[in-house]
Amino acid sequence: MLEVYPNSTLTTLVAWGISVSQPILNSLISQMTAAEEQGQILGIASSCSALARIAGPTWAGVSFIKFGSSAPFLSGTLVMVVALTLSLRVTKSASEPKTERVA
Repeated sequence: MLEVYPNSTLTTLVAWGISVSQPILNSLISQMTAAEEQGQILGIASSCSALARIAGPTWAGVSFIKFGSSAPFLSGTLVMVVALTLSLRVTKSASEPKTERVA
């Protein structure tokens, strides 16, 4: 009989979440960016995503050892609150009507 471990289920769930959210984020970034800057901005976003996949687990391990078992969750919550705040500011400014200046 094949044993299913909780970690494999969680890993599958995380992989599914990334595979669903990444194209959505790329679409939003490309819609909010000028056509001539899309490649540069999407490259930066991809680099930031890769850096987060390296730095996140590293920080979680270090904070677990140094500050205790709840530290990775607390720092993850802080990062998510900052990300939510920034995303709300970006979507608010993107939804405001653009006015062009005529010289």
